[in-house]
Amino acid sequence: MLTDAGIPYGPITLDNVSQDEAWLNTVEYLYAHELVEQFLNVFIEVNDGVEDLVKLREEIERASIDKMFPLLKSILRERADCVLFLGPEFLNWRVQREIYSFNRYFNLKLMQKLKDLDIDYEEIHKDDLSYMIHRFETKRKFVAGDTEQLAHTIYKSPGMIRDYYRHLPGFKLPLIINTNPDTVLSDEYPDQCELATYDITNIAPTPFPGLNEQKTLVYNIFGSFQNPPSILFTEKKAVEFTRNVYDPETSIPFQIKDLVRSSYCIFIGFNFNDWHFKILFDVLDLQKQPQNFAFYDINTQVKEQQIEYYERHYHMSFIKNDVEAMLEEILAI
Repeated sequence: MLTDAGIPYGPITLDNVSQDEAWLNTVEYLYAHELVEQFLNVFIEVNDGVEDLVKLREEIERASIDKMFPLLKSILRERADCVLFLGPEFLNWRVQREIYSFNRYFNLKLMQKLKDLDIDYEEIHKDDLSYMIHRFETKRKFVAGDTEQLAHTIYKSPGMIRDYYRHLPGFKLPLIINTNPDTVLSDEYPDQCELATYDITNIAPTPFPGLNEQKTLVYNIFGSFQNPPSILFTEKKAVEFTRNVYDPETSIPFQIKDLVRSSYCIFIGFNFNDWHFKILFDVLDLQKQPQNFAFYDINTQVKEQQIEYYERHYHMSFIKNDVEAMLEEILAI
C-alpha cells in the first residue's frame, strides 16, 4: 500500500520488528512527513471504504490549513453565516519584552498588591486569578468594587496590543461574541461596531440593540468595563453566570442564540481550559453548528484532552499557526 500510494518505505523500520511496531513506525513516519492523507486514500480504497477511516480522512482534511482557508473564505463571503468568538488570549499587553494576556497581567499586578499589603498566598495557586482575587479581597478596609476598579485601572494603563483588532472590522460579521471585558472595537471603530453586554449585576444593563446589517454587534458575554462589577473574573461570578443563563428570565437574548445556532463559528484566543466555557458553549448549542473552527497561536499550549473533548462534542477543527498571519490570509478574499 505504501508503494501504491507513492510513498518510499526505505526509511521506515519494518524488518525484524513486531507487526504493532511496524504499524507504529509507519504512522510516525507518515505524520512526520505529512503523508497521512495520501496513504489513507489508498488504504480506504483497498479496504472498501471503511467508515472509521473515511471519518479520519475528513478530520484530517478539515485540519489542513491549505484546505481550511478556501473554506473559511467562502463562509466569510456570506456575512450572515459566521460568528466570531474572541477568547481570553486575544486581549494582550506588552510589558517591556514580554506579552501577557489581560488576565495574566491582572494576576501579576494582584501578586504585587498582595506583597505590598503583606497578605500571604499559596505559591501553588499563584496563577489562579480567582484565588488571587479572593486573597486580595481579604485586605483590611476592602470595599465592594475595589477589585473591579483595580482591573479597570490596569485596562487603562499603556501597553495594550491592538494589532489583531485592526483586522476584525474587515470581516463585516453580524456578531462577535467577546469573552473579554474590553470595549476596543466599539471605541475605535464606532461606525462599524456596536457594543452590547450581558450584565449579571443588572446595575446598568445594556438594552439589546438588535442586529444591524450595517454594523457588527460586539456582545461582551462575560461583562464589560463600562460596568466593572459585571465582569466575570472569579469562580463565584462564573457560578452566578451559569445560574442566570439557564434561567429563562435572565437568559442570553434569543437573537444571539438563534444566530449562533445557524452559523459557522470561529474561535480565536482560547485555550479551552476554563470550565465555564463549556457551560457557555452548551447554552449556545454549539454542538448544532454547521462547523466550528478554533485558531490558536503557535505559542499557545492547548491540552490534548481538551482538543479531543471539543472535537468530539462541538465539531471543532483546530488550526495552529500565527494568528495575525491567518487573519490577513482569510481577509484576502
